[in-house]
Amino acid sequence: MKYMDAMYNEIKAVLDGKLRSLKNDYKRSSHPMQNKKIQTAPFPITMYAMSILDLLSSYEAGWNEPNKRLSRNQTTRMVNYLVEYMSYDKIPSRALVQMHRHQLMHTSEPRMVQDKKTGDVFAWEISDSRPNHMKLRKFSFNNAKINDIQELSFNIKDFIKNLESASKKYLRRVKNSQQLIEKYTACKEEIKKKIVDFDA
Repeated sequence: MKYMDAMYNEIKAVLDGKLRSLKNDYKRSSHPMQNKKIQTAPFPITMYAMSILDLLSSYEAGWNEPNKRLSRNQTTRMVNYLVEYMSYDKIPSRALVQMHRHQLMHTSEPRMVQDKKTGDVFAWEISDSRPNHMKLRKFSFNNAKINDIQELSFNIKDFIKNLESASKKYLRRVKNSQQLIEKYTACKEEIKKKIVDFDA
């Protein structure tokens, strides 16, 4: 039991520290500065929040690095976590990960995404005051609805609250789960030092 308690305390300290840092950065990014010319900064805090989601889902799964041979897919892992542990619907979850994890990270803005199978197009909106967090609605431009585009309403404040709630639920489950502790340990070892090919 001492080992389980020690591991629980370690995991709690890690997650509490990450979420404390996230909430601190959210306050700094979303509230106007003394200098009125400086705007709020939703993109950095969104990237940070999505990285916490990535980490939480990694601990749950026991791995972080994608691996086709082992059928490990980062997008699927994150989407499944959003659906199972944060109670979001699947299509908005998939749009969220594609826009705010992949597009924002790799192209410096969320950008619209299109479902290859259905042709559905998804646009983005980030705020900290919008209702209907993680809900899709018909996209409108200058009050004209555009039928083939859906907009995902993403409230960063609500998302951070939901991450915190998911973290607390995870900690309650991990307290008495050898399997979850083993998955956390495997993931921790994996992300401690990334092996990369510097000649690639």
